[in-house]
Amino acid sequence: MAATADTQEQIARAQLGIPVPFCFGPVIGAGNTIIQHQLADGTIVAMIALHEGEGDGIDALFINKKRVDHTDTTLVHYHPGTDGILGDGMIPISTGGDQRVDLFYNDLPSTVKKVTFSRTAYIALKVPPDPGAPDAGLEVLGFYRSLKCKQFDNTGTQTAYAYTMNHAWHAFEMCLRFFVRPEMLIGAALTAAELARFDFPSFYDSAQYFDEALSSGAKRFEGGVAVAQATTWANLQEQVLRMCRSYMIEVNGKICLYADKPRTPVFTLSAKHTVPGSWTPDKSNIRGSANYIQGQFRDLNAKASMLIAGDGLTRAGNVVTASLVNGDGDPSYFDGKVGDGIQIQGALDPSFDLEGAVASIVSGAITVAQTGPDASSGLGTVSHIETKYAQRVVTLNHDRHQLAVGTRGVGMTAMRKRKSLQLDYGNNTWERVSRLVQFECYRYIGMDADPYFAPWDATVQAFFEAQDDDGNLFAKVCPGDVITVDGSVSEEDQGDYEVIEAELPQITVGGDSGSGNKGTAFAVNLSLKRVVDDSFTDVPLPEDDTDFGSVEPGTGFGGRNYVVRSNPLTAHDAGSDVTINIANFNIGFDTHSPDPYYFGSTSAHKVFATTYYIYVLDPFGNGGSCAFKAVLALDSSLEDAGWLFVGSILTPADGAADTDCNNDGGGGDSSLVPNVSMPTAYDDGGLVPGTSLADVYDGNPRTSADLGCFGGRDPDFNPINDAEAVWRDFTAIAGLGSMTTVNLKVISAGTGTGLTVSYSLDGGSTWTTIRTGGGWDKVTDTVPLTPAVDLSQLRVKGHAHQGLTSGMGCDLEVYQAWVEA
Repeated sequence: MAATADTQEQIARAQLGIPVPFCFGPVIGAGNTIIQHQLADGTIVAMIALHEGEGDGIDALFINKKRVDHTDTTLVHYHPGTDGILGDGMIPISTGGDQRVDLFYNDLPSTVKKVTFSRTAYIALKVPPDPGAPDAGLEVLGFYRSLKCKQFDNTGTQTAYAYTMNHAWHAFEMCLRFFVRPEMLIGAALTAAELARFDFPSFYDSAQYFDEALSSGAKRFEGGVAVAQATTWANLQEQVLRMCRSYMIEVNGKICLYADKPRTPVFTLSAKHTVPGSWTPDKSNIRGSANYIQGQFRDLNAKASMLIAGDGLTRAGNVVTASLVNGDGDPSYFDGKVGDGIQIQGALDPSFDLEGAVASIVSGAITVAQTGPDASSGLGTVSHIETKYAQRVVTLNHDRHQLAVGTRGVGMTAMRKRKSLQLDYGNNTWERVSRLVQFECYRYIGMDADPYFAPWDATVQAFFEAQDDDGNLFAKVCPGDVITVDGSVSEEDQGDYEVIEAELPQITVGGDSGSGNKGTAFAVNLSLKRVVDDSFTDVPLPEDDTDFGSVEPGTGFGGRNYVVRSNPLTAHDAGSDVTINIANFNIGFDTHSPDPYYFGSTSAHKVFATTYYIYVLDPFGNGGSCAFKAVLALDSSLEDAGWLFVGSILTPADGAADTDCNNDGGGGDSSLVPNVSMPTAYDDGGLVPGTSLADVYDGNPRTSADLGCFGGRDPDFNPINDAEAVWRDFTAIAGLGSMTTVNLKVISAGTGTGLTVSYSLDGGSTWTTIRTGGGWDKVTDTVPLTPAVDLSQLRVKGHAHQGLTSGMGCDLEVYQAWVEA
């Protein structure tokens, strides 16, 4: 039902004052709907705020789960978020590209106030009715190029004001907007006094360092991030600097940005420079440090679905032609249509990496526009742009630290002690995040190698006026600098240390306190951290998700035991040849559970009356969207390369009926693979609706259902303090009654208090608690069941309850629930 004009006015006024996020680089978002109005013919007119301006533009836009042409001004107007200008008037004439009043205001009730949304990037939409949409509402998701940033050379001369993925200029812009000139006109030149607040050589050098191409062809650091405008300066600074392994300090009134990288010590600290007895190594911090690091990010690389031939790339006349092949190297076909957004990545020549729209499809090759010199290359992949921004996690276990701090004793097997830390790396790539995660881990607790060397922290008092044997002045040492502590200070702890903090007290030295002849001098309290040079790595981890426990990087699945849970293959006479359809399916492994879920695909242009063997490329059993290949014989060597056998199928004869899979997918000893039962439905029963509740049975232990609530009351004085969901309808397990071991497993995590995970064996009449209380890190709980359990009566419940204290909140995440037998 269309909202009344009065309601629209109230909504618009209520939304105008809400914060919009700060965004740097490429971002994904739904935005915040400020105005939405339905016309008599069902057309929806909407204004959606995106982020602080000035933004650069739209890469892709999806309305009701369909990609649309964001350049179509009858449908979409993008306003970048410049300053609204007095004198531009309030007549609705703009179709985007500026901050004037949007043309679509002409379709809104006259009582809705016309505004320009100065300094806010937003889109205006006029969406006609779509009979094929999932529902009658409006669901919008966009890929955006966010803030334009000022960029400078090392002398402080501005060289650009443009969109960038370089974190040095993101850091500069956040300093500018937070406290140097928060109310400036967007794009305005800086005054001399404002320029004097920055150390431009440090920003420029960092920008160059981030842009350096590594051996993989990737830049060292770049990416995107979105943070709430209401965030603190410290949180924003931490987020941006974490993504580029850098730190900021202020020296002589100038803001400096330095990349954390190998650097030469600037001072040698000897015993004569220190207050006697002040050297204090600290071993307590490292014992409690995190040794299980999870780097979360949204992947800027789309999921590869098609392969490019070894010599299959050419660029001529600013047009790239990519020739596609299957896993055998035989010609293949593009699984899309002209106009689809695609990403090419991983070519031998990195200059062919691109995002664009398919211009033509001819005989197993696609063309797409790209400006550049004529060239030839090959290999790499083609991916659909829609698969960008998938949520991923890089996980790093530090085995030796876990053993070093774990429980041990005479006659006992050493037990690991795991302490987890989750870090957010924004919109990024596996290659970059895996290097950053290694730095975060190894910098604090040392390299995971034998023999294990733990880098202790230390504190010491050093004289401010000290000068070392090379003439270096201690007074010039700043936080972030590296100094050498020689053996005269500590024979055991000598080495290179990074200065973490420096404080300047006045202390008493020399003389006799009773004689009145005391000498005084300034000394500096230093907090130091041992430098671990190997933590500054430019080598990424193997691309996998190592949080699956026993699956180790680089092993593939050769010799492992797995089984395809369903019969996903059918073959159909497509006229001149055969198309093999691959439905969605699960694979069970003996190394980890629950069963990962795989999205299906098609394999076209196959021969009649021929047996094909279908494989899926997934070396670590993560599931999701993966590449498939069809071969003419079983090939065990493929499993060593990470290909899993999905099953075989005999294609129909010419004109014959469709055929089905031979139900033979899997590898190794399938009897060693546990049977798994998962829920297939849920009930949402709390006052606060849960989100992503179906993720509990999607086979992916990195996605979760979310049950969150907060204390306080809503405008109608209803307590908003209860969120609850129940998962039910577990699938049957054949022969369950004869099995010896049956376990219910639930993966969950929580913050706040009042959280409970429980289960019921009688359809929800009675409940038994699995875990309750305050928040906890992500954990898998195991509940033994009897083989006589009735899975049709099994229920799992998540409940979050928060008292009415204003401002308090709680959140329960349930990742997966399943029965394993």
